[in-house]
Amino acid sequence: INVNTQGFKESLSVEVKRYKLPKFKVEVKVPSYIHSRSTGLTIKLDAKYTFGKGVQGTGLLEVPKNKTRLYMCCTQLEKINFSQNFDGSVELFISTDEINEELGWNGASESIITVTGSVTEALTRETFNDTQRIDAKTTNIKVETLVKPLTIKPGLKYSAYIQVTEVDGKPLPEEDRLANNLLLNIEYSVKVIADIYISTVSAWYAYRREETRVFVIPPSGIVKVTINAPSDNFVSISFRVSLTQQWTAERADSPSNSYLQITTDENSVVPGNMATVTIRTTEAVSEFTILIISRGEILSERKYQTLSGLPENSHFFEFSVEYDMIPGVQVLASYVRNDGEIVADYLKLTVTAELENQVSITSSSTSVDAGEDVSIRVQTSSSGAYVGARAIDQSVLLLKSGNDISQERVSQSSMCFFVMGRPTESRNFVSSLNRNSCYSVFNMNLMGFYLTNISPYRPIALARPFGGFAERNGYVYGAPSVFDYYEYADESPVFAMEADLSAAPPTTVRSFFPETWLWDAADSADGSATFNTTAPDTITSWIFSAFSVSDQHGLGVIHHSSTITSQVTVFRNFFITLNLPVKVIRGELIIVQAIVFNYLSTEVEAVLTLTESNKFVLLRPGNNSAAVGFSRRITVPASGSVSVKFPVRMETLGEIPITMTAISEIASDALTRKVFVQPEGIAQCTSGSVLFQRMDASVPPDMESLNIQIPTGIVPGSEKVKLFVYGDILGSTMNNLGSLLRTPSGCGEQNMLGFAPDVFVTLYLHSAGKLDATVRAKAFKHFQTGYSNELNYKHSDGSFSAFGERDASGSTWLTAFVAKCFMFARELRPTLVSTSVIDQALTFLINQQNTSGTFREPGRVSHKAMQGGVDSPITMTAYVLITLKETNTVKNSFFSPIIYTHILNQAVQEAAENARIYLENHLSSISENKYALAIVTYALHVAGSSRANEALQALEALATVQGGFKFWHDDSELPDSYSSRWRPYYYNPPTNDIEMSAYALLTYVRRNDLNAGIPVMKWLASKRSSLGGYSGTQDTVIAIQALSKVAGLLVGNTQNLQISASHSNNPFTASYNINRENSIVFNSVNVPAVDGTVQVTATGVGVAVAQISVCYNTPSQPYAIEPFQCTNTVVSTASSINFFNLLFCVIPYLSVTLRPGDNATGMFLMEVNLPSGYTVDIDNERTRNPSAKLVEIDGNGVNVYYDEVRFFFGLLSIYSRSVSWSQKKKVAASEYYRPIDEAPVVCDSCSTDDIAVCSVCADCAGCP
Repeated sequence: INVNTQGFKESLSVEVKRYKLPKFKVEVKVPSYIHSRSTGLTIKLDAKYTFGKGVQGTGLLEVPKNKTRLYMCCTQLEKINFSQNFDGSVELFISTDEINEELGWNGASESIITVTGSVTEALTRETFNDTQRIDAKTTNIKVETLVKPLTIKPGLKYSAYIQVTEVDGKPLPEEDRLANNLLLNIEYSVKVIADIYISTVSAWYAYRREETRVFVIPPSGIVKVTINAPSDNFVSISFRVSLTQQWTAERADSPSNSYLQITTDENSVVPGNMATVTIRTTEAVSEFTILIISRGEILSERKYQTLSGLPENSHFFEFSVEYDMIPGVQVLASYVRNDGEIVADYLKLTVTAELENQVSITSSSTSVDAGEDVSIRVQTSSSGAYVGARAIDQSVLLLKSGNDISQERVSQSSMCFFVMGRPTESRNFVSSLNRNSCYSVFNMNLMGFYLTNISPYRPIALARPFGGFAERNGYVYGAPSVFDYYEYADESPVFAMEADLSAAPPTTVRSFFPETWLWDAADSADGSATFNTTAPDTITSWIFSAFSVSDQHGLGVIHHSSTITSQVTVFRNFFITLNLPVKVIRGELIIVQAIVFNYLSTEVEAVLTLTESNKFVLLRPGNNSAAVGFSRRITVPASGSVSVKFPVRMETLGEIPITMTAISEIASDALTRKVFVQPEGIAQCTSGSVLFQRMDASVPPDMESLNIQIPTGIVPGSEKVKLFVYGDILGSTMNNLGSLLRTPSGCGEQNMLGFAPDVFVTLYLHSAGKLDATVRAKAFKHFQTGYSNELNYKHSDGSFSAFGERDASGSTWLTAFVAKCFMFARELRPTLVSTSVIDQALTFLINQQNTSGTFREPGRVSHKAMQGGVDSPITMTAYVLITLKETNTVKNSFFSPIIYTHILNQAVQEAAENARIYLENHLSSISENKYALAIVTYALHVAGSSRANEALQALEALATVQGGFKFWHDDSELPDSYSSRWRPYYYNPPTNDIEMSAYALLTYVRRNDLNAGIPVMKWLASKRSSLGGYSGTQDTVIAIQALSKVAGLLVGNTQNLQISASHSNNPFTASYNINRENSIVFNSVNVPAVDGTVQVTATGVGVAVAQISVCYNTPSQPYAIEPFQCTNTVVSTASSINFFNLLFCVIPYLSVTLRPGDNATGMFLMEVNLPSGYTVDIDNERTRNPSAKLVEIDGNGVNVYYDEVRFFFGLLSIYSRSVSWSQKKKVAASEYYRPIDEAPVVCDSCSTDDIAVCSVCADCAGCP
């Protein structure tokens, strides 16, 4: 999320992914360091639920072990196992001797010890961990310089600050402080004039004198070193505390030996207080100028005069510290000598980041029961302030935090006020100024200025971030305040654990489990805002935060120290949690695990009941109703928990509620969670569209029919029908940017599917004036993602290939595709695509051209139609020519000669010309080849060929005109392989048909012949899927480019259509009014899944599309003719891992046989939909399939890519502990560029219908 306002930019990263909220937090607590005199190392492992109680289970500590050097990678682990007795916390002490013996550290050198702690909950077996680092040091003392001025001024005092602490920054223990002194070696380098003369130049040499000072370390640990800078001919003074703490202060430069120095005893100041600085000069002065600067502005400019009016050497200056000085303020003092020399100094002070708008948050109670009323009050310093408040489940923050507004973030963000600048004027300065001169004061102060008789400075820029101590002569003396130590409160939740709970069952079932409880805002009339709300049903701690904005006092944020007061824990002493899978397939068995917690002081005997439902069936191992029925008697120990498992088989689709109740004489609880049940079988979707184009409102209505035909024998309940209506021919495409195909996207060419359509659609919307902020943000996000991902497939020579450097060479074809799309993207976002990336790609293309004008393909061409048999040089040349011409057109509109060099431009023109000549000379050889003729015809039009008309005439002679449609069909393509039982009413044409027709439409647009292109446009629009794309990647991209060009020609036409729809066999009706304002709105409505027709009627004027989408699941593969013969062999074994019975389903091989006459495929894709509860060891599969180009996990499946079909495929799936009797899943083999040639194999070998409940749930009641 990017925000740009008034020249300031802020960005926020939000990660969207599948996740499961952690229910407890694991912390490893160790000292930050140990040293050679330490007695040992104490390690504490804590695990607490988000509601504050300790976790029971097993704990494990792991310490990397290496006998030689700990910071090197080590292979052996020292494991310390706390077995079953872990109860929220455990502490371990390892002596120094054990550290030496086991870890190989004896204190003689520095090292690092890493400790990882993990806790596994006893009942759910969920594991979380934490890792901490310990620095192993030779000593416990750390010496660092806080302030070390690098310039020293003769005749004035020089001060430096040295801090002595423990290694972790804490004050030294008194015994260590008294037993050690600080030794400081000071060395003076003095310039001496010799007694000899050579010509007119004086000879000189330097000698050094040293002294050592001893300092007692004060309780604060900060030693102030002060020396009186001599006035003799010293050159520099060097200071050395230790080998690592040493510095040299150079003599300041002044022609007149006149100096000014600003000092203060304060390292930081507080808003609302006064700050005092001391100004000393080597010559007595009575008047100088003082500037107070903060946030890039001069807050005040004052003429300072002594009280007596007489010249003096020491002056005190006081000023008020304001809130608008946060985070720092600069004080710059200067005067002008009579000879014109400027004498100046400045210092920077840290202003404590205390916001003027003080915000606090309180709640009516810090511990409440689920469903209880809670009042949250936010108090601010300003009446009428805007107040925002939020409350988030602590489990969410355990996953990821850091996006909240905090005082620390505000303090860091305030640094953006400091904009670097440079002096712009230096006249009137004396010559030979260097970095130790007055000039450097202004230069390092990052200000520009002009000299005048009144004020010698005019600032134009801002200073860099402040250190905690003063800065002089432009050198930073210290980090942010070393004196400011913040005491952070323990974040452990606080609440009463023995609340008085009624013995009666709860009146309501807990069913409200949000992850965000409060996200609200209000105006505070009197400076406070109250949010009255009800506590959610989740047993957890809720973390509150609040901020305020007012015109009077600005921004305010609650401080982290108020964490305890801004936390509310929802808790009850007796409650249930459910451990469930998120989604399953109908017919599968799931294990409903109920965990009952009892934090009362006595054990509880209760009845735990799973509410009966006709949506699932309870399975009863052993058939003992008393033991395995819906109700179970349990005894829950005090401060303990009990787990009960119910094996159930899901029978109904949708969100199925699972309700569990626990009732006892002293406490009760009930809750409902939901499981999403999906239909079994193989998903099939088909769609059809009609396009309305009405030019006259007075003509009779246009009526079209959309058919709904649902085959018999489909999976019950899987059928879904939707009607889409939109007023822009790219409506469905715009609505599904980034997801136009139901296909994987694991290679360089597929990745472009998430990039190229966005580019062409956004270009159209931009030119049509329809690019609103929402669509722009969505498209630009895909731009960024697609561009960044595509660079992963770039070769060092600038080319691109399907799998990047894993391929032996880049691909001419893919490089041309990428270069064109990148160029068009840069037209929309000039800062997105680097010009060097495009230049390198074009250079690669030019280098592949033969003397004949054709282009070589050094890489593998996965797109078989692009190879085109004997015509492959022609189609490849046409494809590259289109890129060269289209990119040249775009670059001429926005590239400057500096960015796009004349040499490369000339080379592109020459390559395009040679390609054009070649295509013209070979035009007659492709007069019957529809695909080659389609792409060549468009290429010749783009190139401005004199034979373009001839090519179009030949292409039109090969067209198919049918029912108002015009398209081109590849006769060599086999008909669809659906069996008659499953053949859909609307079919997906071969990808070549779409590509050919799209190139023809692009040609008509190029000729500005919209009338000739309308029948082609209607055909292409009618064949889109419900997602707005087509069967494959390349046809989708070319077709969308063509449709976007046509849509651009329709911009400005009147748009006022009334669309109505009705179902022939159902009372369903729907109506829409399409106008210019809502033409890009994608309207959708559910239609009853009943066979019949949807009659769509259009009146008025304009363009609109009505599209029907019919989806259902088939119980088996729907194809009668398989383009590939697939067989699979399965071996099932059982094992036990991590206390659970797991089932392994192994597919050792899935063999593929080509059709007669085929020698090889193009890019080959294997898609395996994993059964519910299964996963795959992705690293192992990559090793076991060396011939695969890529193995990737995609949603609930795994995809395996091959250059061609010859392979051996293996898969290992591990069965989940919570799901059994998995339904059949599809394993599909397909040639990527001919997706119609898909061979699905139903993997019923992974089905576990024959596996007893006890095989996957050994501890279920009734199991032996």
